Amino acid sequence: MAPPTVVFLGPTMPIAHARAILPEAEYRPPARQSDVMSAVRIDEPAVIALIDGTFAQSLSVWHKEILYALERGVHVYGASSMGALRAAECHRFGMVGVGRIFERFASGELIDDDEVALAHGAAEEGYRPLTEAMVNVRATLDAAQCAGAIEASEASVLLASAKRTYFAERTWAAVMGAAVADGLAPERAAELSNALMAHRVDQKRADAEELLARLATLPDTLEPAVLSEPLARSHTFLALLERDRRVRRDAGEVSLEAIARHVLLHDPGATATLDRALGRELASAFADFLGLSVSDELVADERARFCAERRLRDERAVAEWQRRNDLDGQEFAALITSLATARRLRAWLVARRFKRKAVQPLLDQLRIEGTYEKAADAAAAREADLAAIEHDAGTSGGEPVGITRKQLLAEHARHTGWLPDTSLEQWALEVGFEDAFDVYIELLRSRALRRKHGG
Repeated sequence: MAPPTVVFLGPTMPIAHARAILPEAEYRPPARQSDVMSAVRIDEPAVIALIDGTFAQSLSVWHKEILYALERGVHVYGASSMGALRAAECHRFGMVGVGRIFERFASGELIDDDEVALAHGAAEEGYRPLTEAMVNVRATLDAAQCAGAIEASEASVLLASAKRTYFAERTWAAVMGAAVADGLAPERAAELSNALMAHRVDQKRADAEELLARLATLPDTLEPAVLSEPLARSHTFLALLERDRRVRRDAGEVSLEAIARHVLLHDPGATATLDRALGRELASAFADFLGLSVSDELVADERARFCAERRLRDERAVAEWQRRNDLDGQEFAALITSLATARRLRAWLVARRFKRKAVQPLLDQLRIEGTYEKAADAAAAREADLAAIEHDAGTSGGEPVGITRKQLLAEHARHTGWLPDTSLEQWALEVGFEDAFDVYIELLRSRALRRKHGG
């Protein structure tokens, strides 16, 4: 049995015929831009076979999608149509081309996209070809000439007529009509039409059959493919990866951009969510500008905090969370690093403000969110209540009396639900307390109030 394979196929060959050669493959329509990249993530194949792709009706599959697949260890093959074109352009990076059409493009004998382009019917019609590809015209004329059914001079006239006919109008009738307009006798044109149909060669289909037959002989397991050069992640490539790539949900496939647009138009809190997201991106950009990096220890701490908050207790749970959120391990690691970087930058900012700490930014945010008045009133009432309590409210030499620091934190958590998501020392540094002991003092004051009120 062949390894897990995705085949992009359309007018070159009926799927039923393809399944007879390679039955276990996942067959997809002609590839558009982002389709190969999406298939890498959605289907997780070992092999991708690119045969047909779109030309005029939508953007064509991009070369860097193929390099992305190779980078992720997916073997990419091409033949016949768009596959032959891309294989000729990408074979030096590791893509494998199969068939006569690929060979002619790779050698430079053929260079024009219109050599493989044709017009075809819709998906519900099985992508039925409506015109003839130039590579098939060439193969047919060669076969007819070898069989002695057509003179070399006549083949030359027909070849020129076919080449100057727009690919979406290139039928044999149109080619013969153009040749007659160039001086070919109508009677001879009719004879040649019959002769050419008797010797017609569908080179695109032959190459596709060769490719599928080759894939059918592959072993069940393959070593990962190797990209010959590092993949440059340009702005355009990242836009394709982060915006146009599709993911599979229960209702079907959807692009990442469609998800974002849905949220922005249907979630009342989306603007605030976007503000937080862009704030994290801004922090990462500014940290990069400052040359502010995060250590492996900080990244590990951030990951632990992230997983604890979401109750991801083991790596299996982490992997499942990644799957549900359409992330791979590399993207998850990048997310954690961005969170750690933003936190590191916030700690840097708090330290840079020195005695001012984060008081004003926090209170301003409360004002923006409309919660300042409630918080200010609650804090004032608390301080007034504390003023009535004796100064020795459970402390001696800076340490709690009759309760350990760990117990003090646990007691506070029981009453408020608050606990730091990292060590108290680290948390204090990040939010603007002097140190962990400064936090303990505040916790003791809160305990004193609870004891006063019987809590």
